[in-house]
Amino acid sequence: MIDVDAGADLNKTETYDGVKNAQNWYHFRPGSSSGHMQYAAQNQHWHIAAEGSDEKDSYLLATECIQVSQFSQYKGKLQHGVRDFSANRTKFVERALPKDVVCTEKPAGPHFSGSQFRTALYH
Repeated sequence: MIDVDAGADLNKTETYDGVKNAQNWYHFRPGSSSGHMQYAAQNQHWHIAAEGSDEKDSYLLATECIQVSQFSQYKGKLQHGVRDFSANRTKFVERALPKDVVCTEKPAGPHFSGSQFRTALYH
């Protein structure tokens, strides 16, 4: 749900959770079945903040899935699910190791599991 489908189209530009000029991408996913599992057709939306001309300047605000319910008590009614990633969002900062940390290659061969790794269950 967090990856925009290859066939998605730009639906509109909107203000989403205070972010102006957010893009609302849309794609219809037809229903399918696999064995006894059935998947309803879905209208999938991605709300994306596009703050610059570079793809790295974009970030996902939320996803929405709208489909007809398959539960008998709600049969034929629309259900709507949202995954909102926009609350209290801060600008992404790539983490870096402190300057005094030195990385080394891991030892070759299988991991050693001696007595120092035993838990209280085996004492």
